[in-house]
Amino acid sequence: MTSGSAYQPQMVDIPLINEKSEVRIDLGHSFLSSNNLTVTYALKDNIALQVYGNFGLNEVSHIQAAAGYFLEIGNKSILECYIGIGDGHANFDYNSLRNMGTPSDIYGYRQGSRLSEVNLKSYGNYKEYYTQLNYGITDISIANIDFGFSLKIGYLDASMKESFIRGNSIYMDAYFNKSIHLEPLALIRFGGNRLKISLKVGSGWMYNLSKTDTPIPYDVFNAGIGLNYKF
Repeated sequence: MTSGSAYQPQMVDIPLINEKSEVRIDLGHSFLSSNNLTVTYALKDNIALQVYGNFGLNEVSHIQAAAGYFLEIGNKSILECYIGIGDGHANFDYNSLRNMGTPSDIYGYRQGSRLSEVNLKSYGNYKEYYTQLNYGITDISIANIDFGFSLKIGYLDASMKESFIRGNSIYMDAYFNKSIHLEPLALIRFGGNRLKISLKVGSGWMYNLSKTDTPIPYDVFNAGIGLNYKF
């Protein structure tokens, strides 16, 4: 399946770092036909840096960087909090969505707010400011399993353009959109001591803060598979 939305739930790794100088690299592919990479490094005791990139087959891209605090709160139980900034490019093709026949799968999809109008494409760029809370347990004896849960809370500031047909002519509108979004994510990893297979399932919800009838089209579900290596 391919996403044509402006924003999709990100498949960011839940690293569950627990010691200084530890590095985790997570490389994966998502249900929405995008490739993603997360690198997390424990700079000091309890302090980590994380970078993430998501690059889709339809010119949708997202990159973000964060600093975080991690703490072992019990036997192999880890709590993390990251604060960061992101940048993305949106490219939403309404015509492709109609061809798939599943407009209800994309929130923010609309047939046009004006009479006799058909939307063609919505595209542009956005900035994101976010915090992400992670919790998980590492290295359970069976298959060295790690599992974790995260909640990302972000603010999205987007500058978009939208093309549409009215009558026999094609028009272009520019609009700005500010939104708050929530992204819960669940993770399980299993395999060897260092190299593991990672599986992720995430969802997204976006609340439009702007006084506009043109919300950002976004996907509500994503899932991914990848490889995770611990140095």
